[in-house]
Amino acid sequence: MKRLIGLLFVGFFACLSYVAAQSPAPPGAGDKNLGDRNIKDRSMELERIKRESDKPVRKGEPTDTARFQEIKEDFENIQRLQDEVLKSYTTSKEVAFKTIATNAEEIQKRATRLESNLFPPPPEEKKSSKKSKEVQKEEPAQLVSLPEGLKSLIVEQDNVLAKFVTNPMFTNPAVANVNDQIVARTDLQRVIRLSAALKAEAEKQPK
Repeated sequence: MKRLIGLLFVGFFACLSYVAAQSPAPPGAGDKNLGDRNIKDRSMELERIKRESDKPVRKGEPTDTARFQEIKEDFENIQRLQDEVLKSYTTSKEVAFKTIATNAEEIQKRATRLESNLFPPPPEEKKSSKKSKEVQKEEPAQLVSLPEGLKSLIVEQDNVLAKFVTNPMFTNPAVANVNDQIVARTDLQRVIRLSAALKAEAEKQPK
C-alpha cells in the first residue's frame, strides 16, 4: 500500500503536467468558512504522501522535494491568509481594509505560484506558439464574471477556496481523476482573479 501511494503521487504530478485543458464568515457566507476546515490535517496528509514519494519506486528515480515544499507552503498559506481576511472583516471594530488588501495580494501571489507548480504547461505547449494562442482563446470562455463589493468578493473567495482545498486531488488522491484536476485548476484561477479584485476593492475604501 505504501508503494502504491508513492506511485500515485508520482502519477499525480505526471498527470498534472499533462493537463492543459476560524472565524465566523461574513453575513451571507452560510456555514462554509475556512475556520471549520482542518488545515493541519490536510497538510499532514500532504506530508505523508510526500514522504512516500521520496522513497524511489525505482533505483535512481529522482524526487521533487523542492517543488513539493512550495506546493505545501502555498496550499497552507492561502487558507491561513483567507482566515485573516475573514477576521479582518468580521471581528474588528472597524473593517481593516489595509490588512484585507495586503492579505489578498499575498493570496494572489501564492495562488499564482501554486498554479504554476501544480499545472505546468506541457513541453509541446511551450514550443508551439500556435497552441498557446489556442489555449488563450479557450480560457476566457471558462471564466465567470466576478461579484461586486467587498463582502461579496470575500464570501465568493471563501467558497471557491473551500471547494479547491477539498478537491479529491488533495483529500483522496487515490480516486482523483483528470476532471478533478481540471476543476481544481479552474477554481484556483478564480481564486487568483478574486484575490486581485478584492485587493483593488479594499484599496478603494476610505481610510
